[in-house]
Amino acid sequence: MNEITARARILDSTVRRQTPDSTASLESSCFRSMVEASLQGIIVHRAWRILFANRAAALTLGYATVAELMSVASVLDLFPEEEHGRMERYRAARMGGEPVPERYQIRLLHKNGSTFWVELMANVLDWQGERALQSTFVDISESVRAQQLLQESEERYSLAMDGANEGVWDWHIESDSLFVSANLWRYLGMPVLDETMGRAAWVERIHPDDRQHMRASLLAHLRGEQEYFHCEHRVRVKDDSYRWFHVHGLASRH
Repeated sequence: MNEITARARILDSTVRRQTPDSTASLESSCFRSMVEASLQGIIVHRAWRILFANRAAALTLGYATVAELMSVASVLDLFPEEEHGRMERYRAARMGGEPVPERYQIRLLHKNGSTFWVELMANVLDWQGERALQSTFVDISESVRAQQLLQESEERYSLAMDGANEGVWDWHIESDSLFVSANLWRYLGMPVLDETMGRAAWVERIHPDDRQHMRASLLAHLRGEQEYFHCEHRVRVKDDSYRWFHVHGLASRH
């Protein structure tokens, strides 16, 4: 018997003698190798306690190591507080075998305190003889932001079309320049002046008693306290009298 044949028989004998425990160990090893190589974050947890996490999960959430991520007291701490109720409902339904979304978009909490959007996929699995939950997620913040910018652009276009017959002004915050449409000048009973002017020059045309109200409404919108900028104020027209304006607008944050 040559050496190659002898080694082959030894290997065959070893494979045949494998027990169920050794097979399970190989499967576990394959599972870990696969999830460690994954670009998607994977966390396995039971009763909100993290049992397993891969490197991608730690990096996506801003943790330097897997061990640091696993030291988090509860998986719920990885979600903004306003999402906790939703996650509790989903977990109870999923563990109870009730219908619940398997894939959904939700915000996660980065270690630095910021939030970001992910697409999360959840399922129940057997982990070391007991049921647990596996959450797989991927960062989709750029995609969500692109959708938001598109929606803002469409809303601004809609507002422009709705107001085109009455007049439009557009304030560029960084340059502090203001575009005033020809229709708006005509609405004021004035010849078309420079389409672009300083914001201060336009504010001078607003009735002094209405300026503070207009600024407060604009700041409330820019701070995100109200969805649209809308207010009523008086504007000086050609004969130095004042006419009431209802202003409705939307800030573009790109």
